[in-house]
Amino acid sequence: MGDRHTSVECCRPTWVAFVEFFRRSPLFFRFGIPVFSSPDNFTALQTMTITIDIGGEGSNSEAWNVNPSLVKTVGPRAGTAIPRLIQARGDALPFADGSIGQVIVERTPFPRTVAREVARVLAPGGRVTLRHVRIPGRDRHAAAKQLIAGTVSESIRQSGTQTYQETVVVTR
Repeated sequence: MGDRHTSVECCRPTWVAFVEFFRRSPLFFRFGIPVFSSPDNFTALQTMTITIDIGGEGSNSEAWNVNPSLVKTVGPRAGTAIPRLIQARGDALPFADGSIGQVIVERTPFPRTVAREVARVLAPGGRVTLRHVRIPGRDRHAAAKQLIAGTVSESIRQSGTQTYQETVVVTR
């Protein structure tokens, strides 16, 4: 084992250090990122389901929030820390290929670069839920439907005066 598993440097509160600590650790990572049970035993890969909310600020209680900002930017709690934060951008997700069980994207831009990253990290049988304000005549989820292979369901929802487009893709 050695000191590398308990050093202050390994435990600093950044995502890179967090992943590095568990990558080196013989313990299983309990939040869903695949980690080997022992650095020398690559047959003991364990994966659990993790949900990420790209651009999230804490509204989904079971999701890890992937956001480049440290603090909330909208609503009455603007300026407060984002809970369960993984500081990253949607177009450069810090996850292994096929390691994420569910992705949520609400009211956050979803260009092709983000759709490609989501397709890369999503596990077989994984689920992507997209919710954006509807713009008549424009499909804001076209990139997801083109780049993420799976079964697509779509709906239009109303919340107050806003109309939302919701698209769910379940991968094969």
